[in-house]
Amino acid sequence: MMEIKLTELAATKLRLLLFQETINVPLAIRIVLLTSGCNTPSFGLEVIEQKSEYQKTKVRNIPFVWYPDDERWLHGISIDINRENGKFIIDHPDPSQLTNCPMVPQEVDEHQDD
Repeated sequence: MMEIKLTELAATKLRLLLFQETINVPLAIRIVLLTSGCNTPSFGLEVIEQKSEYQKTKVRNIPFVWYPDDERWLHGISIDINRENGKFIIDHPDPSQLTNCPMVPQEVDEHQDD
């Protein structure tokens, strides 16, 4: 089962986002995997219509969905709110990393500013 840690403050903001949508279909919060190269991923959130191809769970009565292939990246994720700016903080304490990265590390030219 997918583990998502969600603070009550973040859950309240997500409930508000879902409530503000005016379409008459079941909605959920999708955790979006934003990879860049072979680094550990960053994450985003979007309000989306629930579809049959998504995996589903509820945390603090908030429906979450994700693609089955993304689960290994998302399991253990935590969602909170930055109390200074009101933005979501999406963090993973032990994110998966790509083990077969096709990108070759580039050497740093220490004299490029000379």
